[in-house]
Amino acid sequence: MEPGRITVFDATYGRGIFYASWPRLKLLIGADIRILPWVVIPDAFIQKPVWSSWRIVARMGVKPDIVVIDPPWVDRGSSTRRYYGLDLALGGPRLILNEAIKGARELGASHVIIHYKDRVEPEGYGLVKEVFFEPVTRYMKRSRRSPYTWFGLFKRV
Repeated sequence: MEPGRITVFDATYGRGIFYASWPRLKLLIGADIRILPWVVIPDAFIQKPVWSSWRIVARMGVKPDIVVIDPPWVDRGSSTRRYYGLDLALGGPRLILNEAIKGARELGASHVIIHYKDRVEPEGYGLVKEVFFEPVTRYMKRSRRSPYTWFGLFKRV
């Protein structure tokens, strides 16, 4: 895929830090339950939980090439992502993961990128590459038991 031709739907946009080193995309649609101070401004933003936001993308007629999912890692938010703890009705980690993966399938996305504390295997997608690494940023205090974080790139099967 050529960067200028890729459409990305990020179901858990946050501040958009992930895209600071990406080349320019055709279209970047971000969604989250709250607007934060963006590092990268998305082309479009949907301020709704993931199960609502992917349905809006579908109604817009957009077919993303990639769906990006980076849910919170605990049910009640964290010191840096406290807004996820407003109410579990807005979605705990597993609900956010499951709904974003469902959205990727329903939208016909060819690829999914997941960032999470544990390895996840989304139904309908096969693993292309995974990376475990010990981060040096906000994830430093993730766990004394396991300081590693995980990224998985998946392709629709």
